[in-house]
Amino acid sequence: MNLTRGFADGTYQPDKPMNRAQYAALITVAFNPEPKRKVVDFTDVPKPFWAYSAIQIAAQGGFVSGFRHPSQGNDHFTFRPQDAVQRLQVIVSLANGLGLPSAHPDVLLRYIDHNQIPEYAQTAVATATVQKIAVNFPAPKSLQPNQVATRAKVAAMVYQALVAIGRSQPINSCYIISPSMIN
Repeated sequence: MNLTRGFADGTYQPDKPMNRAQYAALITVAFNPEPKRKVVDFTDVPKPFWAYSAIQIAAQGGFVSGFRHPSQGNDHFTFRPQDAVQRLQVIVSLANGLGLPSAHPDVLLRYIDHNQIPEYAQTAVATATVQKIAVNFPAPKSLQPNQVATRAKVAAMVYQALVAIGRSQPINSCYIISPSMIN
């Protein structure tokens, strides 16, 4: 599908963490999101930054958001583009950005680390689980929500999101999670 790119040295580096700017760029290419909300001007993403447009598009499309700093007013948001994206952020982003039908959080009880999923993210993670977007390698019953998302894991979850919306063909893998697998 030509959505991801390797590095100049010809490697892909699948175990390397993906940062938030790279993730926004991938989301923009993979889903070409339509604007759903107003533009947020992130104070740490200047216009000359290589991923400025991608971050704006992904944010307007509801896939990514920033971090509000109440001490500096309600209009002060940062994006933290160089921070590694966490697995939880990817899962919530895909479920929310695609506007998939919500699933009940009870499905999360099947994960051995379900207690690490914050309340605000439970419906989105349940939705991603039911839609088979969550890819848990090497332990299918462990969501590992607070782990940094590697390039390979992000690519796998974006592919599964494309499957969920009918733009890609399903593949067979014991690491693609469905509610019945983690009983």
